[in-house]
Amino acid sequence: MINTKFIMQKYYQMTKLMEWLIVAFLLFGSWIALITGNIHSPTSLKWYHYWFPIILLFLFGIYAALIVLYRVFTFNNCEDAAAELQKRILFHCKDVDAVLLLNLVIHDMKQRIRLFTEVSLEPIYV
Repeated sequence: MINTKFIMQKYYQMTKLMEWLIVAFLLFGSWIALITGNIHSPTSLKWYHYWFPIILLFLFGIYAALIVLYRVFTFNNCEDAAAELQKRILFHCKDVDAVLLLNLVIHDMKQRIRLFTEVSLEPIYV
């Protein structure tokens, strides 16, 4: 038996993008109908009809800026998460320091081996 409720919930779920697109198409369609004269407006503000998309974009920009500012000012500090992050940073810094020290020791040993092999073992005649 096919569970149609599950299929409807999974594949036909309306996302925020779909909601915004529906609203945008409805507004744009009504604006086009006003401009072309298919819908007769009871108001005599013809300039408003022509500037409607620009006004709408301006208001949307103000709305977006206010939402971002509100979220920034009401952002919660997580002291426990900050402490855990500091511990992880210190742990990994110690790990990196150990690797750097090991690389320094290996480099020093390679230099000493190179110097030792470059020394001539022939006897010196005076």
